[in-house]
Amino acid sequence: MINPIQYYEGMIIDRPCAVLGMPNNVYHAHKGSISNSGLVLVDRSPAHYQSRGSWESTRAKEMGTAIHTAFLEPDVFAHDFVIVHGSHARTDKAYRDAKEYSGAAFTFTEDEGEKILGTQQSILTNKNARLMIDEQHYTEISIFANDPETGVLVRVRFDLLTESGRCVDLKKTRDARSDEFQKAIWNYKYYRQAAFYSDVFQWFTGEKPISYEWWAIEEEAPYALKIYEPDDFCLDAGRFEYRRALDTYAECVNSGIWNPYPSEKELIGLPTWVAYKLEDEMDKLPIKFPGDES
Repeated sequence: MINPIQYYEGMIIDRPCAVLGMPNNVYHAHKGSISNSGLVLVDRSPAHYQSRGSWESTRAKEMGTAIHTAFLEPDVFAHDFVIVHGSHARTDKAYRDAKEYSGAAFTFTEDEGEKILGTQQSILTNKNARLMIDEQHYTEISIFANDPETGVLVRVRFDLLTESGRCVDLKKTRDARSDEFQKAIWNYKYYRQAAFYSDVFQWFTGEKPISYEWWAIEEEAPYALKIYEPDDFCLDAGRFEYRRALDTYAECVNSGIWNPYPSEKELIGLPTWVAYKLEDEMDKLPIKFPGDES
């Protein structure tokens, strides 16, 4: 279904393709295509997208990479990642010595390692996750495709994608229960990413994905995992939002004009929830304004 697939060897990517082994920083810095995070910036304003900085790794991103690799590519994890037992801070001499002499791409303290390995164990012991991992699959696979409406090149990067077309997006979360994870879906626009990734998959393969799944894994012990699939409204809302931003991006590419916020004056008030609260309080205790009759 996902064909053809090539391994990244420093080539220039300017047309639809599926690529394995593409470094994270290379993927995020790719010119001539736009990603979901880029579309989020376009939605803020085209000027914000145009003036974006280069992608930089952070400790949180390194932890995310380690968690992904630990359960998706355990052999790579064993080779490229070092956990320094007995070290609880990156200022410890043992940690600094290990980082300098191990030659590993990533070095973590014992406390960080506990989170990484705890997450790995939680995922591998989940029956449904285990069944999916046992399928033929690809990890960290980047797909480039042309938007059929505008022709612009877009890109997505799947955490795990099975040959049959099941898509996994691993999400670290404070609380994986449904009522809490719903807040994360809204706050971090996961629904938008789900719609965009699902559609790009279809643009590249010609078929809809079998499923798109969020694997919500809690950041603290016992590192509980819940698997969710977005409902139709979730995907429709995400599609509406990314479509608006993608059309704007295409217009900017064609015109060369990347406008900031609109110049028109706009009426503004209090946040809706504050307004409702104050309105209720004001109704209970009416106040007189200048000019009101006594």
